[in-house]
Amino acid sequence: MAHVDDRELRPLRDLTGPAQITGDAVALDLPPAGVGMRILGVIIDLIVWAVTFFCLNWAALKLVGTASDAVRAGWSIVVLVTSFVLLPTVVETLTLGRSLGKLILGMRVVRTDGGAISFRHALVRSFVGFVEIIGTAGMVALITATLTSRARRLGDLAAGTYVVRETRGLTLPPPAQMPRQLAAWADSPAVVSPLPQDLAARMAFLVRQQHVMRTPAFNAVVTQTLREVLPHVTPPPPPGHDPFAVLVAISVLRRDADARRIERDARIRRSVLGR
Repeated sequence: MAHVDDRELRPLRDLTGPAQITGDAVALDLPPAGVGMRILGVIIDLIVWAVTFFCLNWAALKLVGTASDAVRAGWSIVVLVTSFVLLPTVVETLTLGRSLGKLILGMRVVRTDGGAISFRHALVRSFVGFVEIIGTAGMVALITATLTSRARRLGDLAAGTYVVRETRGLTLPPPAQMPRQLAAWADSPAVVSPLPQDLAARMAFLVRQQHVMRTPAFNAVVTQTLREVLPHVTPPPPPGHDPFAVLVAISVLRRDADARRIERDARIRRSVLGR
């Protein structure tokens, strides 16, 4: 079968719009945050991290006392990295993508397929953000967010994430269920290894189209997507099943795995915070 490229997906996307492309475990049907809102959120976060830096740096310099200038400079660098890279990473990991600025403005970081971010995503965003926001006074981040779809800065592009607006009163369709004929295979247990972000987003979008007419073009995209997904699935599903049903089953497996990870993170957070 000929490769099905992104242009052939556009008519299917248009049936529901880009805000409908959602992923696993996080119930999202949300539009991306605009550049202006993101700038305001970054300003709030920068104030928080700057205050943190000055407080920690003052404490560190008090501790080293009359140490050499090289030691004092070394401690300042450690505090700088801690304040602007490590702390934002920990906060976004524990809050599932909400820094203080995002929380105040009703925003959240998600993967490009709509799923919850992990420590890896948060670390990449913070590390690249330190360079593009702190190192260039925000100019690189502003230019990139203005030129890319969904206002993604370099950190988002590197991590495979974007920022959404969390609206209230949103009605969501019920989540996909495991097809009965594939339940035994899923309980084997089947495991889905991490997918490339664009592939995960495409699969999540297709699974949402359960009520779309199964045209030849739709079936071709489903078959092509399934072929790309199967190398990431162990053990592979039994042959002879409808490709769309298999894609739904794999998506449900990913969603359930994400849900377990989120619950595990929540237990850790409760144990750390003592509540």
